[in-house]
Amino acid sequence: MPDETTPPEPTQEPTVRELLVAEVDATCRRITLELDRLNRITDQLAPDRSRSCQVAAGLTRVAVDEIRLRAAARPLDKPES
Repeated sequence: MPDETTPPEPTQEPTVRELLVAEVDATCRRITLELDRLNRITDQLAPDRSRSCQVAAGLTRVAVDEIRLRAAARPLDKPES
């Protein structure tokens, strides 16, 4: 339990960039869940159609991961804080 005489530590509001990165991350998670759902649905197609759809979904998953990583990356010209 914190000491009542000690003032609470100031909380820092998230930056606009942090809020945007969090939204990109949440959107990417939703897309990934939908891709999982899509794979379950396409499993029921004929084997050749199923494989074709799952390859396309896999490529999409890689692209979504790339978007998430690029959004979270620090700008190259800024030093670490």
